[in-house]
Formats: sequence, structure tokens, C-alpha cells
Amino acid sequence: MIYQGTFENCTQLKDLTVNWTTPLPIIDYAFYNVPLSACTLHVPAGTEALYKAAPVWKYFSFPESASLEVSPSSLDFTAIGGSKQISVTSNVSWTVSKEGSWMTVNTVSHSGNNTITVTTAANTTTSRRTATVTVSGGSLTHTITVTQEAGQQQIVVEPEQPKGGRGVIDIRPQLPINEKFTIVFIFHLPVGFHLDEAATSLIAELLADYELLITPNGANSWRFVIRPKTAVAPRAAGDMTYRQLLHIVYTMDETVGNGNYEMSLNDIDLTLNSGQVIHQDEINIPVRIDDVSNATVSATDVRYFNSRLYVNTPPAERITVYSLDGRMIYQVQKQPGIATFNLYTLDCPWRQRPGKEHNQITRARGRGCLKSHHIVIANEAKQSRVLLITGLLRATSSQ
Repeated sequence: MIYQGTFENCTQLKDLTVNWTTPLPIIDYAFYNVPLSACTLHVPAGTEALYKAAPVWKYFSFPESASLEVSPSSLDFTAIGGSKQISVTSNVSWTVSKEGSWMTVNTVSHSGNNTITVTTAANTTTSRRTATVTVSGGSLTHTITVTQEAGQQQIVVEPEQPKGGRGVIDIRPQLPINEKFTIVFIFHLPVGFHLDEAATSLIAELLADYELLITPNGANSWRFVIRPKTAVAPRAAGDMTYRQLLHIVYTMDETVGNGNYEMSLNDIDLTLNSGQVIHQDEINIPVRIDDVSNATVSATDVRYFNSRLYVNTPPAERITVYSLDGRMIYQVQKQPGIATFNLYTLDCPWRQRPGKEHNQITRARGRGCLKSHHIVIANEAKQSRVLLITGLLRATSSQ
């Protein structure tokens, strides 16, 4: 019960809180000479309408209802990324939270009206991605959906059909035109497959400016690093294009049968000279083996690949390279095991005879293989043996 004159002349009364779920009947004189419209009445939740209709109580002011509105309700970004804003209209304090490591917000809390700036990084994956921004104030919550378009495939992997126990994988990343770069990745092969490090090479056009480092990584995998030979000052990236980069060569042993196999590139980091880093978790490389009849492991391996002659023979011996007409053009003493000879860059007499095709090595398109003539690898000693016929020159070995 509120008695007559209880709040008489309480002219400074600003807030009054009651806990009655039903408005208590009172008369005007209980609040005699009190400016009720200047006093805020706080009532139990859900009873405001009753008090607004009750005698005397209806003359009080009531707290403004909490309000929180956001616009727009969704944001769409291109694969390039960028920044967009969310407008917040509110009469309460509010907080901001997000889900999605590839985007940021410029504020975590505020009050009243304001804006939130959402910034997304470039999408370097080939999948469309979705995240959310949540704005909460009191009991009110709004969720904004943020989506970003899929990026282009940054690295194209092109496996060739394996033949004769050997296969080649071409790597073509998307790179700025005339821009330096560094790329690091892990190359994984299934059991029975082996990386041919001697034959694996950068394309000839990159050999002068880049170096290739290959180190074992365990579990039949290798860490590849391709980087400039000299430091380059940062600069803005230009237009992007796919560039031929690397040929990975692998062999198969006698345990590999016909069927489907899967290789992979993992933990790929492509760093552009501008400072941008493009990461890709994994690229799976499916390979189909249809005929393994020629898949053998030989103690002798002689190949020409990308302007280089690779010789893998157990003993130390002298390697001699002849033109098809019998002219000796190169000779070197090889140590036991693998040796590599860059025939394209050798300062040999045959390179200075452009008019005599049979004394030249000519690079073809693709992997820089030889054309027009033959290579014959044979033993120069009394017991001759032919090891390989594959292209332009004749090379012999003798202990």
C-alpha cells in the first residue's frame, strides 16, 4: 500500500522501481507535487503494458526498449578480398565477434550508432568460403554472413602417363609476369615410387636466375625449394600468368603393379617479390599405371633430359661424348655413382659450328630434349656394351 502523501513534494524523484506484477491501486495524492513524467518507472518484465494503462502509474515515463539493428545482413567479397562496412543502429552497448581466420573486424565493442569494417584477405584456395560476424547487445543478437568467391588454381600440376618405369610431373604456378618468386613445398610419393633427383630439374629458361634445392623429408617425401640466386628488391606484383617451372621425374620399382596411385604436393608456400604469400595445403596428383612390364631397377642409368646428360654407373670411369659422325666433343672422368653434365652450356667445339647440324645439340620444346640425331652410350674398352639410345649424340664410357 502506498499511502496518501508518501512521495509528496519529492520533486527530485528520477527513478522508481516496483516489483508488483499487477499495478497497485493508488490515488493521485500519493505523488502530490511530483513531476511524474520526469521520473522513470521500472517494472517487472512483461508488465509494462499493464502499468501504462493503470491510473496514476500511466503518468510515469518508462525505459526505452533496447534496440539493435544492423545493415546489411550479408557481405559478399570477390577472391581478391577487400573491405566493406556494416552499419549498426542501437541505443545500447554492443559487442562484435567473428568466425573465420581469413577476415578481420576493426572493433570488438561500442555503444550507440557506429560502423564495423570487415576486411578479407585474398582467397588463394579453389573453394568458396563462408564466415560470420555476430553483433550482440543485451538480449539482442544479429549474425551477418560473410562469403568470398573461390580463387583461381594457383598451381597447375600436369602428370604425364608413366612409361617404361618412369614418369614426369610438370609444375606450372600462376606468377606475375617478370616477377621474382620463391616456392617451397613437400612432394610425397607412394610406396614403390622413387624421386629421380638427377633428372628432376628447373626448365632451362630459369637455370640462370634460380636454384633448386631438394632435401629428404622422410616417409618417401622431399622438400623442394625454388628461389632466386640473388636477392631482389621488393616491388608491386604485375599481371598474373601461368609459367612453366619444374619437371619432377620419378621411377617405379618392381613392387608397383597396375592400378591407381596418388602423389601429392603439400604445405605449398609461394612468396612473391612484392611480399605476398600464397599458401595451399595440398594438391593431389592421381596417376594411373597400366603397364609396368618395363619397370625395372638397373645398375646402369644413362639419360638426356633438359639439356643435361645423366650417367649413373657404379665404377669411376671416363665419359666420352661423340657426335654421330664420330667426332669427340666432350670427355670427363666420372666418379662412382651419379654424374651430371650440362651439355647445353659446355664450351665445346661443336657449339661453335652452327653450319654443321650433326655437330650441334638442338633444344626442342617441352623438356629440352634432343632431336634430329641419336645418343649411344657404349663402353670404350675391348668389351663394348650399349647402354642407351635416346637422341642426338654418341657417348661412351671406359674404366
